[in-house]
Amino acid sequence: MKLPVVSLCAAILVSACATTDPGQNERSALYQRNAGTPTASFTYSRDKLQWRVLSDNSLAVWINPDQASLVEFRNGCPGLRWAREISISNSNKTVTAGVDSVRILSPLPDRKTCKITTIRPLNLQAINDGRRDLREAEMVERSSEDGT
Repeated sequence: MKLPVVSLCAAILVSACATTDPGQNERSALYQRNAGTPTASFTYSRDKLQWRVLSDNSLAVWINPDQASLVEFRNGCPGLRWAREISISNSNKTVTAGVDSVRILSPLPDRKTCKITTIRPLNLQAINDGRRDLREAEMVERSSEDGT
């Protein structure tokens, strides 16, 4: 009896709230600047991955609390910005560029699947520093508008 190939690859269900906000372009640029050289894959140990949509072309995926990867799509992934729930195909909790895909489960009824073309490790410390700098710049900008 042959085991179906599908049984060897389980899709992990991940969910989060994806929102669009005025700072999304800056956030996407920050993550892009702080992504390392492409790697073939990443392996995770969590049962449920955390993720953040950066654009229709990229997604940040936390492998564990201290490690994340930038997942990119060559032709984009239409509808990703509005996704509330996705699944990421994998083989034994290893996600491989050029092999695995992200599937949008909701709110789109057509369940769009997008092939992962690039995986790059993220420098989370640099991203956190960059976010702090952006917040401080916004506070300075607001206070100068008030005349204070």
